[in-house]
Amino acid sequence: MCTVNAIVLAGGRGIRMDPITQTTQKCLLPIDGKPAILHIMEALVNEFGSVDLIVGVAYRAEEVATFIDRNKPRAISATYVPHILGTEGWGIYRDLRPYIHGSFVAMPGDIVALPHAYSNVLKAFEKSETDAAITMSPDVDTVDTHGVGYIVGNRAVDLTWPPPLTLSPNCLRDMTIWAGDERIFDLIEKYPNPGKSIGHVFMDAIRDRRPIAGNYYDEPWVHLGYPADLQKTLGCQVSYLVA
Repeated sequence: MCTVNAIVLAGGRGIRMDPITQTTQKCLLPIDGKPAILHIMEALVNEFGSVDLIVGVAYRAEEVATFIDRNKPRAISATYVPHILGTEGWGIYRDLRPYIHGSFVAMPGDIVALPHAYSNVLKAFEKSETDAAITMSPDVDTVDTHGVGYIVGNRAVDLTWPPPLTLSPNCLRDMTIWAGDERIFDLIEKYPNPGKSIGHVFMDAIRDRRPIAGNYYDEPWVHLGYPADLQKTLGCQVSYLVA
């Protein structure tokens, strides 16, 4: 089995989660009693077997690295790439360029989904002739911090931020779980958005009619955006077969 490249952004300050994140990195906060980053690592191993994990770190970086090194499944190797705090979206991917070879799946450290969310978006990218593939959910109430749009056929279309006050039927939320390869750097240079998330690059690309594949995900997911989100659950019994 080939080793899959996976990128996790785990460096954000998490200001919306204050005061909790004053003492804990957001990716280490619990969902269903388990730190979000541990959910992610176990899900990746469950789907791919062997994983080369590249972790973008900034805020409380040592805390994140120590936790991952002590708790990661044996099938995961981890590399930590530091970046300037506040550049954990568009900016960190520029810093990650030397570490990306071939296709990869990418995700934030504060969103947890079921394992097939990660494998399906990578499949969607590798089967399509597109610049990237993004995962979109019909659960538009899950989080109010990401863009909204639609999937037509196998393409993501009309991705918008901020979302309108009234959402149209069939509107989907961008989960920022996505896949790509070295071509992402062409998009980053073409649509520079310093200080903003990678989602803004995809928004500009879609508006410019660049091909972005859409992965439809209609299962539970949780985003740690606000303190109240700590009470949320995936709503199902998650079972990981960890190597």
